[in-house]
Amino acid sequence: MEQKAATLTLEALCEAVREVEKQQFIDQYTGFFLVALGTLSVEEIRQTQRSRIPGLEPDDTLAVSFGDVLKHDAKQHPHRGQVFFLGGDTTTEFLVGRSATCEITVDDPSVSDIQCVLKWVVKASSAELRVTDAGSTNGTMVNLERLPCQVESRLVDEDIVSLGRCSFQAFSAAGLYDQLVQI
Repeated sequence: MEQKAATLTLEALCEAVREVEKQQFIDQYTGFFLVALGTLSVEEIRQTQRSRIPGLEPDDTLAVSFGDVLKHDAKQHPHRGQVFFLGGDTTTEFLVGRSATCEITVDDPSVSDIQCVLKWVVKASSAELRVTDAGSTNGTMVNLERLPCQVESRLVDEDIVSLGRCSFQAFSAAGLYDQLVQI
């Protein structure tokens, strides 16, 4: 855990997408991205935990918005407009939490000092991003499903990762390019 995650802006990444082809973008950004979405209220989190989102299958991913079910308040997110680039190599791990010692620091009281660990896992010729809750107080959720403590979960493009009440969307370089090229 030698490096902080690079912090970028959506505006800068949109500019990069306009200037390069997809393969150039993927070559430049070998890794994964976490896009800051917004914050969830405690009431919304509790309501969602009681009732599943209608029509959502367990393996489905969600788009940028939770639609009518949940509202994100982007103005309240400590990293609004920011994107964390998780670069490095396939042995890189990123601690995520409120502590300044984390590679991704999320300054929100609902986030534990060390909330979760993000890491690369190599499978055949591709890499995957995995998340593990580190025993956090408020839990780490993927697509509104709370992860069991210390159980690794695979993230795919467009998955929503909620740390306490702060939400991020995970993307591969190819997945983020495909989203941004439409803007």
